[in-house]
Amino acid sequence: MVVSKKTRTWARLYANQMIAQIVPIKKIRSNLELLSYLVPESLQANIRVGQRVIVPFRSSQIVGLVWQIDQFTSADQVSRKLKSITQLIDQTEFIDLNLRRLIDWVAEYYITPRPTVLASAIPELFYRLNRRARPVKILSQNQNQAQQLILAPYLNYPRMDQLRSRSDFIEYSQSLSHQEQIQIWQKVASGEQVVVFGTYQPVYLPFKNLRQITIFEPENDLFKYEQNPKVHISVVAKKLAEIHGSKLVIKSYASVSSSSSSIQVANISSEKRLINFQTDSWLESRLAKNRRVIIFYNVYDIKEGESRFGIKSLKADLAKRFPDLKIAIIDRDIDLRQNLDAFQIIIGTAKMLYLSKIIKGDLLVPIIDPLLDRPDFQPNKILAQINKLGRFSQSILIQTKKPDHPFIAAIRLGSITEYLADVKQKKQKLGQFPYGFWIRLTYSDQSAEICIHETEKLVQDLTSHLGGVIDVFGPTLSISQSKTKKHRYSILVKVRDDHTGSSLRDIRAVFLKLKKPWSIDPHPVNLV
Repeated sequence: MVVSKKTRTWARLYANQMIAQIVPIKKIRSNLELLSYLVPESLQANIRVGQRVIVPFRSSQIVGLVWQIDQFTSADQVSRKLKSITQLIDQTEFIDLNLRRLIDWVAEYYITPRPTVLASAIPELFYRLNRRARPVKILSQNQNQAQQLILAPYLNYPRMDQLRSRSDFIEYSQSLSHQEQIQIWQKVASGEQVVVFGTYQPVYLPFKNLRQITIFEPENDLFKYEQNPKVHISVVAKKLAEIHGSKLVIKSYASVSSSSSSIQVANISSEKRLINFQTDSWLESRLAKNRRVIIFYNVYDIKEGESRFGIKSLKADLAKRFPDLKIAIIDRDIDLRQNLDAFQIIIGTAKMLYLSKIIKGDLLVPIIDPLLDRPDFQPNKILAQINKLGRFSQSILIQTKKPDHPFIAAIRLGSITEYLADVKQKKQKLGQFPYGFWIRLTYSDQSAEICIHETEKLVQDLTSHLGGVIDVFGPTLSISQSKTKKHRYSILVKVRDDHTGSSLRDIRAVFLKLKKPWSIDPHPVNLV
C-alpha cells in the first residue's frame, strides 16, 4: 500500500503523543462512531476512560465520552490533522465499564451508531452545552448497598402498587424533568440502596451493585422501543443481568397456565355470526352466576363498517340479546374515568391488556383465528394474552373455525406447555421468526413508485454484496399512512445462522450507511 506524503507527515508529527478515542454524545445517522483527538499535555495526568470531555466537532463544540486512550506511534497512520480536546468535564469516571459494555452491545446488536445509543441513555443536561455541561457530583460510595431493577411494559402497571410505598422505590422515566432525572442518576451512581422501576430508561442507569432484575411480561410488544435505537428492553435487561452477574427474575404470563379456569373450545366453522347458539349458552350460564363477562376482541384488521364482525356491531348484537345489561367498550377511545365495575359485559381490544385497573370476570375470545393465521405466528404471545385476561376467570371460552389447528388442539388437550416447547425447538432449528437475526428496512415517500424503485434497488445491492451471508425478502407494501400521505415499503433481511462475527460487522457497516428516509428495525416484534 502506498502511503501519501501527508500521511507520513502527520505520523511523524503525532509520534508518541496521547490520542483519545471519543464517542460524541449526539444522535447521528452515520457510521461515524469513534473520533480521534489529541490529549493536551495539561490534561494527560487526569484524563480517564469513561469521562466526559468537550471537543470541537465540525463548526461547533460538543460533549463526548472518552472511550479509549492510545499512545500514538510513528507506525500509526492518519490522513488528517487531529484536533485537541478542549476541556475535561469530569474528574472521575462518569460511565463505568459495565455501562460501556452494555452500550457497546446495544450498538452492535441493534445496528445503531454508538453516539445515538449514548445520547438516548444519558439525561440531556449531562451533554447539552447550551445549558452548561456539569460534572456529576457522586454523593457517596456505598458500594455494598443492594440495588434492584424492575421493568414492566407500561408505567401504570398494577402490580407495582405495593412497592410504591417503599422509601427506596424510584420510578424513572422520560416524563420526569431533566433535574429529576439527574438526581436519580446521582443516587444510583452513588451506590445507594434503591428499587428502580420503569419501562425503558432505567436499563441505562449507572448501577453499582445491581443484585436483581425483575421483568414483568418480557414477551410484551410494548417493550420494543420505536425510536432509535429500536431496542427490545426486556432483551437489553437480560444482557444487563449477564454483565452485572445479577439474579434475573422473569414474570411471564406465557410461562403459566390458567389453572384456575376451565377452557372450552367452540368450533364455529359452520356459524355465520360470532354470537351464536354456543356463545349464547355460555354467556347465559356465566351471567346467571352473576359473573362479569370479558370479551377479548382481537380482530385488529377489520375496519368498522366493513364487516358484521366490527366491535360496535358486536356490542349492538349483544345489546339485543341482553337488553337489561350494561355493556362497555375498551379501545383507544376509552374514558378511563368511567367505573368499569358497573358493567356486566366488557368488550375490549388490545387496549384492555394495558389498563392500570384489574378487571375480573370470565373470558370469551369470540374469534382467535386472525392470530393463528399471521405469518409471524407466535403462540407464546397468544397464550400470554389469554392468561393475562383470564387469570381471574372461572371459565374461558375460545371460538375458532380451525379446531384442528395444533395450538387449539394443545389447549383443548391440556398439552400447551409441551406444544410451546416443541414449536420453539423447531423454529430455532430452522431459524424461523422470531428466532435468528432478522432486520426490517423500510423506505417511506409520498410516491409509491419511488418507494418501489428504492427498495428494489437496495434488494439488488444487498444480494450483490451480502448474498452469501443473508437472505432478502421483499419488497412489500408495509402500510399506507393517511395522515402523512406517505407510502411505506419494507424489506426483510435474515442473517444466516452460520455467519456471525466479522460477517455481522460487515452487515452493520452497510446498513449504517443508509440515509433518510430509510429506517432500520433490527429484531422486529412482528413481520406484518
